[in-house]
Amino acid sequence: MDAMKASEIAHALYRVRGDRAEYEAAQREQDFTAAGNEEEAGYWRAIRGSIRRMRGANES
Repeated sequence: MDAMKASEIAHALYRVRGDRAEYEAAQREQDFTAAGNEEEAGYWRAIRGSIRRMRGANES
């Protein structure tokens, strides 16, 4: 997944879930890691990072 797509998904998730979005992305990352699907876990890791950056920008 490219950075642009991760950012789009992150923005959509953050709009719907607000501050809970980062937790949900982390949970999905953990679920996919536990299932052995590192590729999908990596997607969620990127989405989580994008959410974290958005939250940091919003807190300034």
